Amino acid sequence: MKFNKSVWVVVLLATMIAGCASRSPSFGDSVRAEGIAVADIGDKWEKGQAMIRKGNKLVRKGNKQIAEGKENVADGTSMVKTGEKLIADAERAYEQSKSGQAAE
Repeated sequence: MKFNKSVWVVVLLATMIAGCASRSPSFGDSVRAEGIAVADIGDKWEKGQAMIRKGNKLVRKGNKQIAEGKENVADGTSMVKTGEKLIADAERAYEQSKSGQAAE
């Protein structure tokens, strides 16, 4: 039991000596630490700005693709209607040509 108390006394004494021996940060240390913190904030801000620019570019690109897609849909729909009319006309002409030959 005494050994246990003496270990605690030694640990406490060592902690107190270490606390007294450590020096407080100098003005330069404080400025350096603040500079690092401010640089980190600046880096995050720059990264945010870059992401905003890239995001806006992607939005513009997407909107352009949507407009082109709508135009493609309209053109495609028109082509389908024209194609269907050509097929119907060709089938009608074929039927007429068959019935014209049978009458002869």
